[in-house]
Amino acid sequence: MDKDTKVIATTVIGIIALLGVFVVLFGGGDGKVRLGGAGELEADTASSTTYTLVAETAIVIHGTTTTACIARTIGVVGSDINIIFTDDEGVTPTRVVGLLQLASTTAVYENTIYPCGQITVFPFSIGTLDIIETK
Repeated sequence: MDKDTKVIATTVIGIIALLGVFVVLFGGGDGKVRLGGAGELEADTASSTTYTLVAETAIVIHGTTTTACIARTIGVVGSDINIIFTDDEGVTPTRVVGLLQLASTTAVYENTIYPCGQITVFPFSIGTLDIIETK
């Protein structure tokens, strides 16, 4: 290889490396959330709500009956909660009935396992709860 060919090859490799650094640093993503368990579906935030929890008082935190959600993300502070994912008459969470989510945790409930629609929670003590629905 002569001197000019080496300079050109080095310049091309440098430009490719520089482009790679820009892609790593500045992304290239489209800003959408991708949920692996939901079949790599793209998701946009549909709603976000904060609730104040009253000790040992069941509360409906999501009352829609839509089946179009991809997932619900629930974050809870200050209280363990039991969760029920149904709007069936007479089915309410209690201290011993429901899916337990511990205080100071955030969990994603995907529609492939937990159906969209009404969610009722039973807080063990006072606290706050945030729910984000993605569609």
